[in-house]
Amino acid sequence: MNAENNKFILGSGLETEEKSKYEVTIGELIAVIMSKLWILILVGLIAAVGAYFYTAELATPMYRSTARVYILNRQSSMATSINDLNSAVTLKDDFKILIKSNEVYRQVLTTVGEDPANYKTLGGQISLDNNETRFVDITVTDKDPVRAKLLVDAFAKVSRKMAIEIMGVEDITIEELGEIPSAPSSPVMSTNIILAVLAGVVISAAIVVLVHMFNDNVRTTEDIEKALGVCVLGSIPDISMLRRPKNKSKKSAKKKASRK
Repeated sequence: MNAENNKFILGSGLETEEKSKYEVTIGELIAVIMSKLWILILVGLIAAVGAYFYTAELATPMYRSTARVYILNRQSSMATSINDLNSAVTLKDDFKILIKSNEVYRQVLTTVGEDPANYKTLGGQISLDNNETRFVDITVTDKDPVRAKLLVDAFAKVSRKMAIEIMGVEDITIEELGEIPSAPSSPVMSTNIILAVLAGVVISAAIVVLVHMFNDNVRTTEDIEKALGVCVLGSIPDISMLRRPKNKSKKSAKKKASRK
């Protein structure tokens, strides 16, 4: 029984020793990161330069153009009632599904004079608003600002026509056609640089911490105490470095004497 207890105690001691190797306090982590702060700053600067170069030279600028339509399904020709407004809000969800149909995509490309067989490419270019009003904002994103304006106008006109024919809507008013954007909507230089710097600093800090945690080299007396579980009573300084300059000076003096 005692032998088993001793084994258990020894085993627990070994597990505790193994765990202690990986126990790192918050203060120690902060100290490690601060000691390698120059690495974090250097990586952050490199990431910022890389993000600037990528955004300015490699990234394709994208332009957005937005058209707005107004949905109203008047049930009475005399005046607009509450039922008309509620019906229009319900029809808005159906309109959003219709405008993203393949047939609308084909007719839009035909309207702008392009091959309707490429209709699948429009799926990732169009987006709709999520507001609760009877207005629907149709936005098209494209690398060509003029094409973005032409496409969004075609979407507004084609979807209006098909909604009246298929959904039985009395009318959809095109409140606003798209405009040719004067500046790209993406990429944003400042956003890309900030994200790149943050990513570089976080990744480099994580690498510094991991290297420190898995480095089992003995560097200080605290490392000896953690590894062996004993107290250090004293230390002997290394004086070999102090003797080297004297030896070098003697050798240089001998060389000079031999030359003479």
